[in-house]
Amino acid sequence: WRHPGLSANTMSHDRTKSDEDAVRVEDPGDEVPLHKQKRVWFGVGGVAVIGALVALIVILTDEDNQTPTPPAPTPPPTSLVAFYNETNGDEWGTNTKWLSDAPVCEWHGLGCNNDDEVVAMYMGGNNLKGSIPSELGLLANLEHLSLADNSMTGSIPSELGLLANLQRIYLDGNSLTGSIPSELGLL
Repeated sequence: WRHPGLSANTMSHDRTKSDEDAVRVEDPGDEVPLHKQKRVWFGVGGVAVIGALVALIVILTDEDNQTPTPPAPTPPPTSLVAFYNETNGDEWGTNTKWLSDAPVCEWHGLGCNNDDEVVAMYMGGNNLKGSIPSELGLLANLEHLSLADNSMTGSIPSELGLLANLQRIYLDGNSLTGSIPSELGLL
């Protein structure tokens, strides 16, 4: 029997009547008489022990031999930071986890797809004040935008027309001025 990860000249198994379960480990090229060779005795779990020893040797001889450092948190998209700042985020009714180290998919009012991309922003009735930042147009995967029933002012930014995946937009119940940008009509 030979372990698949070891060559024939680094490990052999002697099967004799007197040492039924002895495994002999030898250095390649060394001719050591059988009576002077060290034997390792294993019980029922011998194969598992050999596998564990081989795994331990691989770990100990790994050149890097360092514990991997977890990746740094991904900074939030600038569009979300601008939204928070321009709509008085500190005064929102609920701003749980916004601008924290938590993944943006855990921030209040945001919904994400399986790739952790923001696809929905539900911020209706959340005491938002200020203007809608043009940077929201950078949320390329946004499908649903609800900013209804807040105290938003100013005009609707034409950059929202960049949201090619946008399916629903709710801006009613605010004090927005100006006309609806023609870019939104192209969606």
